[in-house]
Order: sequence, then structure tokens, then C-alpha cells
Amino acid sequence: MCTVLLADDEYYILSGLTELIEKNFPQMCVHGFSSGEAALEALSQLRPDIIISDIRMGEFSGLDFIAGVRKLYPEIQILIISGYNDFEYARRAIELGVKRYLLKPIRHKQLLEALGEMEKNVKADEEERRRRAFSRDAARQSVMADALVSGVVDARMKLQMRLAGLMHLLEEYCVGCLNVFEYQQAAPYDHANQFIKLRRYIADRVSQEMGMLGTCEFVFVDGIRGNLVLIAGCGVDSCAKVLQAISQELRAEFRLHSEVGVSALHHGEDELFIAYCQAQGVCSAGNAFSLFDDTELALLRQAQAIKKQMADALAKDTPAQVGAKLRMAVEAMRRDYDRNALAVSCLAELMESVRRFYLEQARREESGDEIPQADAMGFEPSCLSQLLPHAQALEQALCKYHESRMRRKAAALVAQTKRYIDENMANATQESIAAHMKISAIYLSVLFKEETGESFRDYLIASKIERAKQLLAQTDQRVYEIAVAVGYSDIKYFSRNFKRLVGCLPNAYRTRMRAKQPSDGGE
Repeated sequence: MCTVLLADDEYYILSGLTELIEKNFPQMCVHGFSSGEAALEALSQLRPDIIISDIRMGEFSGLDFIAGVRKLYPEIQILIISGYNDFEYARRAIELGVKRYLLKPIRHKQLLEALGEMEKNVKADEEERRRRAFSRDAARQSVMADALVSGVVDARMKLQMRLAGLMHLLEEYCVGCLNVFEYQQAAPYDHANQFIKLRRYIADRVSQEMGMLGTCEFVFVDGIRGNLVLIAGCGVDSCAKVLQAISQELRAEFRLHSEVGVSALHHGEDELFIAYCQAQGVCSAGNAFSLFDDTELALLRQAQAIKKQMADALAKDTPAQVGAKLRMAVEAMRRDYDRNALAVSCLAELMESVRRFYLEQARREESGDEIPQADAMGFEPSCLSQLLPHAQALEQALCKYHESRMRRKAAALVAQTKRYIDENMANATQESIAAHMKISAIYLSVLFKEETGESFRDYLIASKIERAKQLLAQTDQRVYEIAVAVGYSDIKYFSRNFKRLVGCLPNAYRTRMRAKQPSDGGE
């Protein structure tokens, strides 16, 4: 329903407009006021979609009323009625964002057309607000899901959180997990619709329950490692009550068994994964309020630090270096937490994340390199001592992958070097080629020698002389012109290199090649 606020100090005009609108737009709810002061007082309670106001009501200016409305509710559609055909009034109204400006006496058709257009604008604005709210919620959920899955809040993730407007929520928050067992195993193809409806039902109930807490900010993420996750800026008790109420409903209405876990209060985005691990661990224990002890919290913080270190290493280090750091992390954690199931779980998951990262990288590069999968080897370690050999095997695999990548990179750089020489013969020098490929001239020389067995200098001279031979045989260019074309400014130096490689001077070579060509004459 569209709400209309009328403001006019003339009783007959006010009642006439109210009757006209209610008759032609029965879906509109009309509220009339005979003064601007009364209309302004009722504004916050009514929150109208459309305002129709006289431009002057006694001593109160309709334009001042509109200016006050615009500061508080810029989205409201406004129509001005005026008995003054004055350009200054119209100009000010336009500046205030008034949609229509009608002169008295009012033509009914003109007013109804304006109202119809404004109603369409209201519906379009409402749809756009819904779309933006949905996009904003989806973006917030996506960022939170990425942070919870990766376990790392790096600089890129912090920027995404800031852009999604999450930083205020993450100043102080708790994390709750709702683990619905049948939910995790649901959605066979013949139950897909029921599964989707269940997901929507749970999400809607979370929104309703959180809405009853007032202005509490929250994000609800569906399906992180089989859990439904609520990040809420409220107290632990409130978060637990919300999830427990939904858990009880699922049992009563759908006969679904679920468990609830809630973390302690945390501060800042860096503690998000720790809070999630707390809630998840509590959920697994089936106790909504039993939190990790200090030893386990210290372990989680150490695991979080290792994840950050590995995230930085994946961005900056070679695969061989990443493999070594991962193996050393397992060795370091083994000293204090060898038989701690949480430590084994965190590091095994981290190893698998690293493996998947490089497996995806190898797939994109179409290299055919293989990174061994721990699960394929019956990998179910009960302690870090059992995990360590797999970390060592992964390190060896990443070393081989690194060597393979370096060989492919070297081959690609050599091919690029040869192509550059062919296409830029006149300007091709070791320095210019190295600058073009953004590597040092010394590194280019060493790499070229290792890959081809030939020194870069010898290859460059040979390429230039080979091009000179082609030009001597196929063109009438003078020798000094050919020397310049292949990158020699000193013709004597060019002739000396030519004779060293070909066995004769350039003119002699041209004469010999011309003598071999068949004559173009007749008989």
C-alpha cells in the first residue's frame, strides 16, 4: 500500500483532494493535514511514500516544509501545489527535488496522471532498495563465507570486509553454529525442492528472531562445512537463545536433529576463525555453553598464525619454499600438540588447502604436474607424528613441481628471447632484451646458456649474421645498410664477424650466391 501525506491550509481543497485520490487510487492510504507544522510532526510516524503540499500555508512556507522532509527522507516523492506562477518558486522546488509542480486551479486529470507516475516511481524505488539490500546481504554472506572457509583474514579479505560494511559488526561479536545432521545429508534429487524450502525457512527464522532483538547487527551464512553459521553483534546468551529456538522448531516441525554451539565474545576480524572454531567445537560436544579452555585457545591462535604465514607464503614464495614452511610448521606443532585432535585437524586441513591451491595452479597452467592427494593414501592420522611423513611427501612433490615450473619458465623465456631477436634485429642487445622481459642481463645470459648449451652472445651474433646472409642474397641493399639493419653501427666489426662465421666477406658472399642463381634470360 502506498501512503500519501496531504498538506494544505484550505479545508475545501484538502477534503476535495483526499476524496479524489481515495476514489481513483483505492490502494493509497491518504492522511491530510491543514498545516505544515502538523504534517512535519506526523512525518516520522507515517513515513509516507508521496507528499502533496501547498507552497504556502499561512505563515509556514511549503518549500521550508519540503526542505525539512528532504533532509530526513530524501527518497519521498513530492508534488507541489501553488497559486503562484512564479519562476523563483519553481526553481527552488526543482532544487529540492520536487517531482511535479501544479498550478491552481488544479486539473483533476493532471493531478491523477502525476500521482500515477509517482506511484510507479515509488514501486521502482522500493524494488531497487530490495535489490540493493539483497545484493548487500549476499556480498556480506559471501565475504564471511570466504573468511570462514579459508581461516585467514589477510589484507585483501579485510578490504572486502570494509567494502561490505562488516567492520562495525566485527568490533564485538560472537559466532554461533547450528549443526543440522539430516540437513547435511539432505537434497537427493527427489527431495531438492524440500531441501531448498528448508534452507529458506531457517534463514527466514534467523532473520525474524534476530529482528526481535532490536538493532542487533548480524550475518547468517548457510552451509560452511555442514554448519549454519550466525555472526551476531549481540551477547552470547542472546545468540544461543535464537539458535536454540530454531533448533527446537526443527525438531518439532520437521523432526530434524540439530546441535547448537556458541563462541565467547570476540573482538576484531582477526579472531573470526577462532570464534568459529570455538562454536564448531562446542557444537560437536553438544553443549551450547562449554567453551574451549586456555590451552585450546592458545592452540587455535597458533594455528591461525600459521595459516596467515602460509597465506603470505602462497602469495610470495616458491612452491618449494611453501612446502618447507608447511613441513616445519607440522614439526613445530608436534612438539606441544602431537596427540591433540584439534591440532591434527587444523594442520591436515591446511595441508589439503595448500595441495588444492597448487593442483588448481597446475591445472590452469596445463602442466600435467601431479600433487599427491593424502586421502588417496588412506590418510587418517591420529597424531601429528603420523601427519609429518605426509607433510614431507608434499614438500618433495612441491619441490618437483617447482623444478618443473622453472624448466617451463626457462623454455618460455628462451623462446621469447629468440622471437624478440627475430622481430627486433636492428635493436636487439642483451640489455634491451633483458629490459623487455623485466629480468637482469646476467640472469638472461645464464638462463640461456643452461637451457640451450650456447652462450647468449654467440646466438645473438649468429642470428644477426644469418639475417645479413638473407639480405645479401635476396636484396640489392648496400653492405653498410645491411649492417645497420641487423644492429651493427661499425661496418668493420660487422665484416669481421661475418667473415669469422661465414668464411668470406659480405661482398664475396653476395657474388657467390648470385653466381648460383639461374639467369632470367632466354635461350
